[in-house]
Amino acid sequence: MATTYTTLLKIAKPTQGELDGSWGTVVNDNITSMIEEAIAGRSVINTWSGNSATLSTANGTTAESRSAMLSLTDTGTNLSGAATVICPTLSKIYIVKNGAGQAATLKTASGTGIAVPNGTTMFLFCDGTNVVEAISNVTGAFTASAAITASGVITGLTVEATGDTAAGDNAAMGYTSAEGLILTGQGSTNDVTIKNDADADVITIATGATNVDIVGDVTASTVNADGDTSASDNAAMGYTSAEGLILTGQGSTNDVTIKNDADADVITIATGATNVDVVGDLTAGTLNADGDTAAGDNATIGYTSAEGLILTGQGSTNDVTIKNDADADVITIATGATNVDIVGDVTASTLNADGDTSASDNAAIGYTSAEGIIVTGQGSTNDITLKNDADAEVFGVPTGTTGVTFKGVIRTDDATDSTSGTTGSVQTDGGIGAVKEIVTDATFQPLGDTAASDKAAVGYTSAEGLILTGQGSTNDVTIKNDADADVITIATGATNVDIVGDVTASTVNADGDTAADDKATMGYTAAEGLILTGQGSTSDITFKNDADGTVFTIPTGSDDVLFADDAKIIVGTSSDGYLVHDGSHTTLVDNGTGNLTLKSNGAGINFQKGDSETMCAMATDGAVTLYFNNGAKIATSNIGATITGTLIATTSTAGSQTGSTTLDFAANQNFVLTFTGNVTLANPSTEQVGQSGIICCIQDGTGSRTLSLGTDYETAGGSGITLSTAANALDIIPYFVSASARIQLGAVQKAFS
Repeated sequence: MATTYTTLLKIAKPTQGELDGSWGTVVNDNITSMIEEAIAGRSVINTWSGNSATLSTANGTTAESRSAMLSLTDTGTNLSGAATVICPTLSKIYIVKNGAGQAATLKTASGTGIAVPNGTTMFLFCDGTNVVEAISNVTGAFTASAAITASGVITGLTVEATGDTAAGDNAAMGYTSAEGLILTGQGSTNDVTIKNDADADVITIATGATNVDIVGDVTASTVNADGDTSASDNAAMGYTSAEGLILTGQGSTNDVTIKNDADADVITIATGATNVDVVGDLTAGTLNADGDTAAGDNATIGYTSAEGLILTGQGSTNDVTIKNDADADVITIATGATNVDIVGDVTASTLNADGDTSASDNAAIGYTSAEGIIVTGQGSTNDITLKNDADAEVFGVPTGTTGVTFKGVIRTDDATDSTSGTTGSVQTDGGIGAVKEIVTDATFQPLGDTAASDKAAVGYTSAEGLILTGQGSTNDVTIKNDADADVITIATGATNVDIVGDVTASTVNADGDTAADDKATMGYTAAEGLILTGQGSTSDITFKNDADGTVFTIPTGSDDVLFADDAKIIVGTSSDGYLVHDGSHTTLVDNGTGNLTLKSNGAGINFQKGDSETMCAMATDGAVTLYFNNGAKIATSNIGATITGTLIATTSTAGSQTGSTTLDFAANQNFVLTFTGNVTLANPSTEQVGQSGIICCIQDGTGSRTLSLGTDYETAGGSGITLSTAANALDIIPYFVSASARIQLGAVQKAFS
């Protein structure tokens, strides 16, 4: 039997007795060498084809795929992009060192692989189908006796340093049992910098310093200072067991300033002073003053056991002023005075006056046992004015009089109905003159007719019902709305009713004709039905929409109906048809599913421009004539059509043609084709029976182009078409369509120069 080879490493497997006398050479050159190559061999891959290289494999001889290490370089064929290295579909471990200048993927021909970045070395494994990482993670502890350098991010659940850092370490993290976690750096500015996710400094320790600089706010449940501050400290917080919390500052204005969230001063201690200045309000559960005030005090609160709480001030106007939250005076004590001036209302369970008022008192409340409560005033208009909560006068006692003037309603409790002029809650011996409105809560009932001379009279008779009568210089009756605008008027001495606004009713019935001079009049006659008449300077009738836009008008003295530009005359249940003029053009549109039909019972239908130019004339049961500039060009008759002038058929000048060409008979009658190669006329689908024309074939500068025909094209005797061969030669082929898919070609007219 012949020598066989191992599946994976291709090492010789001699049969018994096969290599007598040659066994040593086979062992040394094949088996031993091949094993050594598989364990420690290195192959350099530096020749690329299309950015790809396939590892060689061989039985019993050196092969790239057997080597333990693959070194990728680019000293052979240059790489233009990411490389691919194809290995055999055999299980094998590879150590790949990529120095090719591009990323390289090790994979089998049909399987997946692993990309090795340029400049890195990876430990890979082929499982017989795909290439995977031989070491992708370490599940146990990983210990390194030397430094570990990572070009990317090191990620782990816990990263534990086990030793101290040294003075020369850069960005080092260490640990000792005494110091705990240690961060050490050797930056030119900071030994340690902690940044936020926006790459902004949060905490820094300047190089060689022991101070910690925190850029933003410090937030903590408790901040414990453990030492006193010194005289030169700026913005320092300290603590001693004797003094407790200490705030110290060295500002040019204040030693301590406490601000609110709007950056405004709240509490300040001036530099070198012991006084505390509170800018805003001082709020406390109890504010205890412990001494009397002095004559020179400004805005001082004091206390003595004899006087109790003392408020003292030295204002130029008031010694004491109490204000509300709107900064308005409420109570004042004028400077040097003992009177209390209350600006607003006094509210109390009981207000007791204890003396009479005098003649000169202003707004005084007094009391005597004989007169009881006394209200006295010295106003320029009223001695006494009672007002409601809206500051409106209810009643007044005019100055120096005993009369009472009521501004509002006088109500009585007597509920007797006024059924006649002698009953009711309020009775007067004479007439009642009302300066303003008379308002009744129930019904106002007049009891008699009005007279010719009555002004603004309301009357009643059983025959006429409610009567309104007036004697105005303009109107006998005027009905106004709540904006004091006229709604309905009856002109003095007239019987016409003038309604200013809209009339809304279920039905408005006109019962007579309109006259020639009527304005905005609606009438009715049995013969004419509803009549609308107007005497406007522009239009007799104008119809408007709800946006006050004109829909159509009838001009004054005219029978015409005028529609505005872009206004449509719409017909059809679904608005299928309309007539519209857009300011320049008039359009008749049919949007339905049927036909647009023009009908005439006369001699025909004409399309004209103005009165002088006819464009189309259609006679009843007769000819249709098309005109150009008033000249007849196409006229139909009982035998066909007559064309005056030249009939020009649509011609395709498709230009350069080569290979299969399909003629569009629906779009063109004639065709001009320039042959830049051999042409085949493919079977068309758009030909019409009876259609005829020519096909013009032009040779290009090369000449000798041929024409082949689809099966729909027919020639006499099936002889086909032979064109002129000369360069730039022009041949003409007539054609006629006799039936669908039958196009007869006439004899070629050749060699037009």
